Amino acid sequence: MNLKKYEYKIVEATRKGKWQSEIDVDANEDILIGLGLEGWELIQVSPHVQNNGLTAYLYYLKRELPPEDLV
Repeated sequence: MNLKKYEYKIVEATRKGKWQSEIDVDANEDILIGLGLEGWELIQVSPHVQNNGLTAYLYYLKRELPPEDLV
């Protein structure tokens, strides 16, 4: 029985603006497109309040690992 295996990645959304308080939509779109082309699938976006009080957004991604070669 072959079970699918995955690897996971967490990426923080890129910010812009004078105080880095805005999400850079264009930059994040480019990042997610690039990761998608590498086989990563976005599975969740989650807010995370940082020590400085700003909210960061984390992208959770996964991609399937290639099947192991049979010996």
